[in-house]
Amino acid sequence: LLAGKANLFRESGFVGESSIPYVPVGSEFTISFGIENNIRVVYRVDSKNYNAGIVSNKKVFEKNLIIVLENFDKSEKKINVVDQIPVSDIEEAEIEIDQEKSTAGFREKVKGSGIYEWSITISPNVKKELNLKYRIKVPADSSLNF
Repeated sequence: LLAGKANLFRESGFVGESSIPYVPVGSEFTISFGIENNIRVVYRVDSKNYNAGIVSNKKVFEKNLIIVLENFDKSEKKINVVDQIPVSDIEEAEIEIDQEKSTAGFREKVKGSGIYEWSITISPNVKKELNLKYRIKVPADSSLNF
């Protein structure tokens, strides 16, 4: 595709105009078709902070990102869900994903970016919940707060 103006069409017909940036051959790009009225997304973050260690040498900030998708359309939908967790160059801040309590199938888009993506297919009249649970550990005397 050439860079420039693009007319956008859905099953219902013309929905608007957008523009496509320069994209190298074979690369992916994202373009918005606007609001999808038949898909509902609910986003919630549960947080828990505590001290860890025998003498409480670490502060732990635990986050659970919860994304609930519901398909009200008559057809199956393929959806890419993207979310982000913090990344740090600070040596004393450890960030780890809880693989057991996170919904399987996610991948990091670019290594070290903290941006994770699920590619899911959701059937008509179905609700799916995705979880991404992670912990940030910092020294107890640190002023870092999440």
